[in-house]
Amino acid sequence: MVTSTVFPALGQSEGSPSGRTKSVNPDSVMRSLMWGDALSEEQLKVAAGEVGMSPERLQQLKLRTRVQQLIARYKLPLEVTEFGEGMLEDEEFRLYKSAKTGLGAVRFNSVFWKKHPELAQDPHYLLYVLFRAQAYYAYRSRYDSEHCAWIVENEAEPLNTYFSVLHHTLQEEAAASRPSDPTLLSDRDLEFRHHLDPTDNPRKTLRALIEYALRAIAQKASDNMAIKRYRESIGSLPASVIERVHLRERALAYDFASARFAMTLGERVTFHNILKTPFRYLRRSGEPASEPVYDAAPEPH
Repeated sequence: MVTSTVFPALGQSEGSPSGRTKSVNPDSVMRSLMWGDALSEEQLKVAAGEVGMSPERLQQLKLRTRVQQLIARYKLPLEVTEFGEGMLEDEEFRLYKSAKTGLGAVRFNSVFWKKHPELAQDPHYLLYVLFRAQAYYAYRSRYDSEHCAWIVENEAEPLNTYFSVLHHTLQEEAAASRPSDPTLLSDRDLEFRHHLDPTDNPRKTLRALIEYALRAIAQKASDNMAIKRYRESIGSLPASVIERVHLRERALAYDFASARFAMTLGERVTFHNILKTPFRYLRRSGEPASEPVYDAAPEPH
């Protein structure tokens, strides 16, 4: 069983005694809200009472406080932005590039967390989500869309563990994907290609298909890395995480297959070669040649 030293109580600072109360000025609560600071238990009570916060907004603030505590405890290169909409119902978050150097910005999906309030209170699930976001940030921040490859400075760099997991995931997909599979494109495949590239430019379409497939692989690798780190840091995975991982495995397999089966034989050969050589090693510190994309790819309608 995980102890409270791993997951401190909501609003309780590490090392501080619980049960200590003090008067909270509503103005201080408003300032904390404005600056996006984590709220203490007392501040949350004031937000619910004197400030007149709605139950949904209060739930979001509690979730944000729990997440900020976990980010601080595990020293994750992440920050939490405001909740957002316009995402798929089963997406917990989308990841963007933070204005702060070296940080990924996590925007939680208000629809998902409203639908699953029990997960918003589950620190085990939240830690899995954050570990996954950290891994995905590592992958997307090093992805070079110009060359459809990940930039790695050298094999001894700190991200080597993350890229080892990514490389293993890529090898699994390469072994399961044969470029000689039947390539008769269906109407659905043609529609999928047009959705990714409305111009129907062969070169742009191929890049969009490869990007879509590699994004699904990076998401799967993020799950694998999150599971690995959770087991190393905490122990056995709880049921809530196992269930979610299985759901994502099926969804990501579908996304990957949608992109691959929409490729012609020649495009599949090109994609298969990319899977075998997915990294570009640099002898000196460098940045990808093109701006990386952090948020999830749009789903076809």
